[in-house]
Amino acid sequence: MKLSIIIPVYNEKLLLREIITRCLTAPIPQGFNEREIIVVDDGSSDGTTELLKSLPFDAAVKVHHSHINHGKGCAVRVGFKISTGDVIIIQDGDMEYDPIVNYEGILVPFTKNKDIQVVYGSRFLDRPWPQGMKLSNLIANYILTWSTRVLYNCRITDEATGYKVFRKDVLDLFKINARGFEFCPEFTAKVLRAGLKIEEVPICYNARNQFNGKKIKARDGFIALWTLIKVRIQPTI
Repeated sequence: MKLSIIIPVYNEKLLLREIITRCLTAPIPQGFNEREIIVVDDGSSDGTTELLKSLPFDAAVKVHHSHINHGKGCAVRVGFKISTGDVIIIQDGDMEYDPIVNYEGILVPFTKNKDIQVVYGSRFLDRPWPQGMKLSNLIANYILTWSTRVLYNCRITDEATGYKVFRKDVLDLFKINARGFEFCPEFTAKVLRAGLKIEEVPICYNARNQFNGKKIKARDGFIALWTLIKVRIQPTI
C-alpha cells in the first residue's frame, strides 16, 4: 500500500522542517511500501512559504501554496485532491502529534484487517487527561466526544483528535465542505452516517498552548458542536 501524509500548515516556520523530516523517517509497518508527504501551505505570512521554497526536499514531498489563508478544512481538501495513496493520514504541522512514535501504531490495523476503513489515534484511550492539556480544552474535548456518542450511537473516545487515518476510497462516500477547523467534526459525522466503524488506537500527545502557536479557539468548539448536530439532522450525506 501507498501512504499519503497530508500536512496543512499556517505559520509553522519554526517546526515545519522537523515535522517533515519525521514524516519521511517515521517507522511504518510492513504492508506499506511507499509514502508521499503533501504539504499545503495555507497562505502563511511568517516565512513558512519561503522556507518551503528553499528546502531541498526528497522527491516524496509535494508542496502546494495558497496565496491567502482559507482555513484547515480547505487545506486538507486540497491535499485530498493531490494525494495518490491508498491510505491517508492527516498530520498537523506542529509537534503535538509525533510521527516517529505514532505512525506504526495507527497504521498497523490497516495491514491486519482489510475491512478496517477508518482509524483514529485517541489521546484519551489509555489516560483521562493528556499531559499538558488545559482544563478548558479537556472539557471541550469531552463535550464533543460525548455529543458524538449520543448523536451517532458510537463509542469513540476522541472525536477531535488530529490523527484521522483512513482508506482514500472512504472519500467517495460523501463530500467534505469544511473550510476551517470544523473539518474534524464534519469528517467524523459523515463517516458515522455512512455506516463506517471508527477503530481507535492510543497515541502519544504533547499539548501546546496559544503562546506556543496553537490556533484553535473557543469559538471553534461551538462551531464543531453545531457541525455535529447539523450533519446529524441533514436528510442526506
